[in-house]
Amino acid sequence: MPTSARERTALALFVVAVLIGLSLWVHLVNAAIPFVVDEVVYSWQAEHLAAGRLTSPEPAFPRFVWNGFLPTRDGQRFGMYPIGLPIALVPWVVAGIPWALNVFLAGVSLLLLYTFCRRLDGPLVAWIAVLLTALSPFFIVQSTITMSHPLTLVLTLWLLVSLERYRRSSRRTVAAIQAGAAIGYAINVSPLIAVPLALVCVERALTRPRGGAIPRRDVIGFLIPIVAGIALFCLVNQRTTGSPWVPGYYFAVSQRVGFGEKVGRGSHSPADALRNSWERLDLLDEYLFGWPIPSLSFACLYLVTLVIRRRISRSPASRAGPCPEPGASDRDRWNRPLLLLFVGTLTVYAFWYFAGTQKSLGPRFLYMTLPSLILFSARGIVGLALFVPDRSAPRNGVPRRGLVAMTIIVALLFLSGTAPYLERLARMSASRWRRAARSLLEELDRRGIERGTIFIESTMFNRLACLQYQSRFLTEAALVFVQDRGGRENAKLLLARSEMPVYYVEPDGANFRWVIHEAPAHERGGSTKSGSTKPDPVDEEMPEPR
Repeated sequence: MPTSARERTALALFVVAVLIGLSLWVHLVNAAIPFVVDEVVYSWQAEHLAAGRLTSPEPAFPRFVWNGFLPTRDGQRFGMYPIGLPIALVPWVVAGIPWALNVFLAGVSLLLLYTFCRRLDGPLVAWIAVLLTALSPFFIVQSTITMSHPLTLVLTLWLLVSLERYRRSSRRTVAAIQAGAAIGYAINVSPLIAVPLALVCVERALTRPRGGAIPRRDVIGFLIPIVAGIALFCLVNQRTTGSPWVPGYYFAVSQRVGFGEKVGRGSHSPADALRNSWERLDLLDEYLFGWPIPSLSFACLYLVTLVIRRRISRSPASRAGPCPEPGASDRDRWNRPLLLLFVGTLTVYAFWYFAGTQKSLGPRFLYMTLPSLILFSARGIVGLALFVPDRSAPRNGVPRRGLVAMTIIVALLFLSGTAPYLERLARMSASRWRRAARSLLEELDRRGIERGTIFIESTMFNRLACLQYQSRFLTEAALVFVQDRGGRENAKLLLARSEMPVYYVEPDGANFRWVIHEAPAHERGGSTKSGSTKPDPVDEEMPEPR
């Protein structure tokens, strides 16, 4: 059933409303500023790509602006991440609104998700799916920071839509090229995410409904962008690390996939993999919809869906089920690849150590599994509505009381889950320190401080990276943020910048603000070299590379 003009208009208005809401969250909660070291490095890489460079010379005093995610080789500093997200960031950096990329990608995700779900289950499930997505704390948080996961979600959905289009469309070669392009680009965002995407493609090829061999031109069209993606990945590695087979993150932290030494912090065993995977699932259980009750977020809803489907299939009402078009068989053909996407992603990251339990970011490495979780949850809600007794004429295959029941479920989900969870996220330390950094920069503007050396009296890695990024990790600019390394070390830098005024900023952890001083901590009676206060328990550990 083709979409009507009214349906397209409603969807467009809904997406615009979501984009406005996300933009408000970016500015009011996250202060439109990169904070986590990943965000900082992605932004740094994008600015260099915008200037036509992959690397830049190491600054004159590198110890004062050290960042483990910006390694150095032969005197050249480079970002440790693949360039997929930095490339996408370039036009937004040039426009001065880098925060807007992931907000834009959020809108693209909703459109692709609606397209995919509608082709499988019809408009009702599609609308429930985009509503659940827009209300998900997982979706809101990832769409309002400068990380690569929203791009992986778009690539995943683009692949799913392309594969479904390949089966239905007459332009099958074009759809095959689009599917291959999604994987080829994904390799340059994070090579690991290309593995579950490739598994989905293999499953679709092995279970093609029409039978017969796939035309050679389609196979070639699918493989060309993948080979191009691999070539670009290797070329960037060659230019940065000196070897096409050594990615920047391996060069920086010597991590590898698997178990044993140099995986994670020291070593990584199968038991660690199981424990870390369970932690990610446990956090995902709450983070997806914000529900405080375990397992209701996706597991129970999916199980309910299966039970309802079996009951409906045995009843005469199945002919007027909740999804009359394009048919149950089309939905069933996608159950296995969607489950494979989720299980494959979880398995891949079990072999690559990540501490996926950071409360401010959620289990972010499972973000690309959102289509599976959301679609099955939407089916579960629609299926639950069918149990509501009502003899009225069904609308879209669901009785009127069923539609009311679905509305109540989504409303309760928002009131009891999303709303209070977002309030907690806004009060988390990472968000409050973002706002504190913005306030500090505004105070510098008010005081007219445009030149000088500002020593950061803190050992907290994300706070250092957030402020040092303001001077692009340089030590030669007019106004620089540098790490306070103590009087003797600081004297070297001060000698080179003898004509510049000197300032010191320290974190006030009790009030989440930066305090500017004219004297170092030891002259103010501070008890430590840097004068930093006792850190508050927040995501202060150095994030694991992806």
